[in-house]
Amino acid sequence: MPDAPDPSMRTIQQVAAFLNVARSTVYLLIERGELPVARIGRTVRIDPQHVREYLARNTQRKEPRR
Repeated sequence: MPDAPDPSMRTIQQVAAFLNVARSTVYLLIERGELPVARIGRTVRIDPQHVREYLARNTQRKEPRR
């Protein structure tokens, strides 16, 4: 019997709320390949680790003034 789905997987709406962006923005990130997803039929789930990795790749640190 296959393993049960990971309960930590997030929906599009949950990720959008976490990032404080519109759902359409999350879909755009997925379409661009910037945010990997698991598709189960028409259902889309996102691993929270992939969201953290996306944030790490896209976090800009401001250089101190000299």
